[in-house]
Order: sequence, then structure tokens, then C-alpha cells
Amino acid sequence: MKCGEIVKYTGGAAPSDDEPSEDGCGGWYNTIREKTDYIAVLIIISTPRLTSAAHKWLRNTGYGDDYDLTLTAMYDIFTIIDKLSNELVGKQDVCGGFGDLAWQSIGLKNCSTGETKMNGVVGVIIQYIQQYLGNDNATGWLTRGFGTGALLTSMRDYISRLLANIICGVYYIGNRGKIESWRLIKIVLQTTTQFIVDVGVTSGRMALAFGGGLVQYISNLPNKLRNDVPRDMNVLDQQMDAVTGLSNNIDNVVQAIDNLKNTEDQDGDALLDDYEASEEAGYDLQGMEETIAMMVGYLDNALSATENSDGYEYMDHQLLRQRILEASGRLIGDEEADEQNVSQPIFDYYDEEMDVDSPLRRATTYGGIIEKKDIPFIKNLNKSIQKIKKKYKFKFKKGTKKSKTDKKGTKKMNKAGFRNKNTRSNKPSKLFTPFIIKNINTKKRRRSSTKTTKKCSF
Repeated sequence: MKCGEIVKYTGGAAPSDDEPSEDGCGGWYNTIREKTDYIAVLIIISTPRLTSAAHKWLRNTGYGDDYDLTLTAMYDIFTIIDKLSNELVGKQDVCGGFGDLAWQSIGLKNCSTGETKMNGVVGVIIQYIQQYLGNDNATGWLTRGFGTGALLTSMRDYISRLLANIICGVYYIGNRGKIESWRLIKIVLQTTTQFIVDVGVTSGRMALAFGGGLVQYISNLPNKLRNDVPRDMNVLDQQMDAVTGLSNNIDNVVQAIDNLKNTEDQDGDALLDDYEASEEAGYDLQGMEETIAMMVGYLDNALSATENSDGYEYMDHQLLRQRILEASGRLIGDEEADEQNVSQPIFDYYDEEMDVDSPLRRATTYGGIIEKKDIPFIKNLNKSIQKIKKKYKFKFKKGTKKSKTDKKGTKKMNKAGFRNKNTRSNKPSKLFTPFIIKNINTKKRRRSSTKTTKKCSF
């Protein structure tokens, strides 16, 4: 797995057997996927809504169907997760819980200080999955039990692809600067549409829901995000080794999900077929209309507002729109995509080179440079993000407010550690005057200082 820093392929010996221009990552894509497959498992087991929904459904499901082997493989996963949970309890460092495993494995959390880099292009993806997946309109149905169990490995595959595409795409366009949010949305849409082409109907709908939730989430974030993509794969290996060193069961649960994928293949995806035929699946799909309309609307706003453009970003996004319409069954008969509320036809031509030094073709990459003729379209994309932000508001979780501190100490404690006398909670209230009975003498009586002695009776 060791591979060092990603380099731009400029000819000569390729870093992989595949043609580097075909994998969108200069020949490194399969290597990156090995790592993101691992990280995706850690993200899933640290997402409570996913694991609790699947575990609850599994406990209430009996054997006897055509997917008994799949159920056994799922039981093995949760048995290992329980063991891992017990081992992580009481860890002294600040990376001892499930929620920290994924952050540490990709190098976004410092276990000695507790610092977490959450606002980069990779960080916001992890944050959405761990905190919001299953809690919004787009993905709520993914955490209702039956669907979670049937789509567990599909979600791992989608998350892994998305992370790999971000790492590969942002590396080539990043230059250590900030990444505009429209680029991240583009990678999400490209990953989603390609995933739908490669998998079945139900898993494709999962990807549409997942992608729609991410588009809505990203549109409500700042327009520019920090580039937190790891540039050196050896450093990433070291982070993953540090996570594995916490417990052997971390590797075991990753292997167990691989075994689940193999077992599903042996069962002929019987669990997925059973879910597709269930009433629950039909109910789950009822909320998909708004999600798809939001993604198509995001593209429509920018495409229809851009006139006389033959820019590459314009063509890429027009192709994305067509793929979403096709995947969701929105294309009507033989109607062409250019007749459905876009201002320009789809062109089949793509630029031969992404930049001077790299033979990566635009059609197989997730990033790219911006040419002058694309600037009006990019401006319209940013305007479309603002429209989506207003129309589809995302409900963020409220953070806990921390008490203010100063050089003298905390709000209620002074520097020496004693409670301050003049804190707000300790000051006598001026708004309330206690009821006092005035005409009672409350002075203490002074005792006589004269000593009295008793005479003896004898």
C-alpha cells in the first residue's frame, strides 16, 4: 500500500498497469481506493444512525429466507463492533471513540491536542455523514432499518468512491489554495451519476439521495473551503497504521464488511431483491422527488442563464444534468437533453489535455482549470448555489456555547481557582427586595456581666 506522494504523470513508466489518463488520477486511482475503502468503513461504524438502524433491523429479522448467509455475515460485523467498542472505552487519548477513528485515519485529527480540521473539502463530507446522514429530507429513509441493511455495502462503496474522487480531483486543481464549493458539488454529482451507471436500481437511488443531501449541505456552507486533501500517501499510511494499532478489531471489522460484500454475491443479492419488492422500499422512494428536483434545479439555473457558451465546464455540467435525468427516469421518450430547459446543445468534444504537463483527459477527471470562456458559467453556478441555499435551507445542529475566559481566569472562577464573588450568579439581585418586618426589635440582649454566686445550704 505504500506509494509516496501523488505525482503528475508526464510520460515514461506509468505508476500502474492501467493507462494513467483512463483512471482520472494519473494512474493512482486503485491505490487511493484501497485506502478510501478502509476509511469509508470507519466512517460508517462511527455514524450512529446507520449502525443502530441496521443492528435493530438485524435483531428483529429471523433466518429462513434466501439470504441467510448475508444475515450471518452481518451478525459477525456487529459482534466485532461490540468488541471494538468495549476495547475503546477508557482510552486515555482523545482519539479513543468511534467518532474519531475516521478523522484520525485520514490525518484530520491530532490525538495529542484534540484539534480537528473540520472545514476542508474532505472534512465537510465526513461531518455530513456522521452528523446529518439520515437526519435530513434527502437521506432520512436510508436509516429506517431494512434499507440500511440491504444497502450497507453499497453505501461503503459510494463513500469510498466519493473520497477517492475528491482526493484525486482536488490534488490536481488545488495548489494548496481554497477550493470553491461548486467544484466539490461537481465531484459529488459526477460520483453519483457514475455510481448509478455501475450499480442496480435501488443502490442508484441510494446514491441519488446521498448526493442530493450532500449538494444541499454544501450549498449552505461558505463558497470557499480549505484544501485538506492529503498529498503524501506514506503519511496517510502512517495515520491509518496508528488507527489500526488501537485494536486488532479495527482491521477485523473492515475485513468483515468485505466478507459481507462477498456473501451478498453468493446469495445473489437476495436481501437487496427482497427489499426492492417490499412496501417499505416504495414508501422510502416517496421523498426522492424533491431531492432530484433540487439537483436538476441547481444545474438548470446556471445552464439556462449562460448564453453562447462552449466552455468545458458548461459542457461537463450539461452532461451531468442529462445523466441525472436519465438515472431518475426524467427524460421523456426520445427528447434530447438540450430541449429540456438548457440554452446550449451538448457537445461531444472534450479537451485532450487537462494542463500542459499532464495528459489527463477532461472526460476522465474530476477537476480542471478554468478557462476564460467558462467564467460567466462559473458565476452563474455560484448564483445557483445561493438560490438553492434560500429554497432548500439546511438545518444545522446548534453547538454548545463555551463560557468566555480571560487572563484573570474563567467566568466564575478566578485565577487561583476560587469562586469569584462578583459573578452574575453571586451578585445580590437588585430586582427583588425581600419583605422585612420593621417593628420588631432584632437587637440581641446584652447579658449581665455581674456574676451571681449561690450560697451553700450548710
